[in-house]
Amino acid sequence: MNELEIMNLYTEAKEDKNNKFFENINSNLHVKTAYDRVNTNFEWLEIMEDTIRYLDNILRNPNRFIVNEEDIVKIELARRVTVESIKHLSKNTNLIQDYNKETGDVRPSKILNINKEESFDTYENRFIYSLIKNMKFYIDRKKRNLITESSSKDDTKMEYNAKSSIGRENVDISMTIKSKKEEKKSIIEICPIRNVVARFGNKWALLVVVILDENGSTRFNQLARQIPDISTKVLSNTLQILEADGLVKRTVFPEVPIRVEYELTATGKSLVPIIISLTEWAQNNMQSIMEHRKKFESLS
Repeated sequence: MNELEIMNLYTEAKEDKNNKFFENINSNLHVKTAYDRVNTNFEWLEIMEDTIRYLDNILRNPNRFIVNEEDIVKIELARRVTVESIKHLSKNTNLIQDYNKETGDVRPSKILNINKEESFDTYENRFIYSLIKNMKFYIDRKKRNLITESSSKDDTKMEYNAKSSIGRENVDISMTIKSKKEEKKSIIEICPIRNVVARFGNKWALLVVVILDENGSTRFNQLARQIPDISTKVLSNTLQILEADGLVKRTVFPEVPIRVEYELTATGKSLVPIIISLTEWAQNNMQSIMEHRKKFESLS
């Protein structure tokens, strides 16, 4: 008996037969969801755990040395005048602003300033830093693969079976529905700008980019002096973030002591006009924004 014959038979049936059809119906519904079976080798994780113990000991006792940072500064900004400062001044008399012949007093306009600072920028520490970055990248990739492999196939199968009778006719009804969920893209894939803009939640990043654009290749201490409110740690982290994103290039000069300079890459320079436009927009609209903000706060 095909579907058309069943529908005609059901339509022509009397009310009592209709009731009897539903009284005699025997049905069941079964839902199945298929999952992948994942066999994961965690040997790599045990190796990582063993390695981290040694890394922890190294990080607690990093290699370090004293660096002499030399810079020509205005006399009022000089922190310490040394013998080297005097020798440098005697060889660069153009830096002398005033000389009193009677007293022999010399007043320079600028002088060599030497700062002795503790530095961790050794080849050994850079190797450990590179190793840790590679380990993090490897672990993140393993994590993503594990999540992908262990996720559900999203295949759902629903089976419906029913049996009944109309008079002498037996009716069998079966129905199968298969569904597969659409893969949802992450917010990063839908809106890649979120990943980039999140980097500039650091309030110093844009300022560092602007200063490097104005000064060109700049040393760490020079940057720190131009941003007096920033700590050495925060400045170092900010430069690392910008370097990781390819906005800043870090160059190490094989000198004694080692000289490190930072400069914008082509990508970093392409960001500067956008920062300038954003700054101009803020200046043009700041008054209006502040007025609306005060009005909103007064109503809340």
